[in-house]
Amino acid sequence: MKILKYPLELVDEQTISIPGLRELVAVQTQESLSGQPVLWAMVDKETEQPWWDRAIIYIVATGREIKDEDIGRSYLSTFQCKGFVGHVYYELLND
Repeated sequence: MKILKYPLELVDEQTISIPGLRELVAVQTQESLSGQPVLWAMVDKETEQPWWDRAIIYIVATGREIKDEDIGRSYLSTFQCKGFVGHVYYELLND
């Protein structure tokens, strides 16, 4: 098992393919990537366990209206990027 990183875009919703995804760990910006937000995830590619295959990441900006469909998603982290403050929620999916 390893913790791997996945760069994120500053968009409302994105799907990240992460075969063997066990757990989402954090989202923060990384200076070596020019302050780009990065998702860290615990990944186990060597097990036969049917872990998750992908994650839908939702970034909600501070002050943005929260829609009914946004309620109930799992909270992961809050990050700051060049004056933007994003709150990260997610859903895990399997094929």
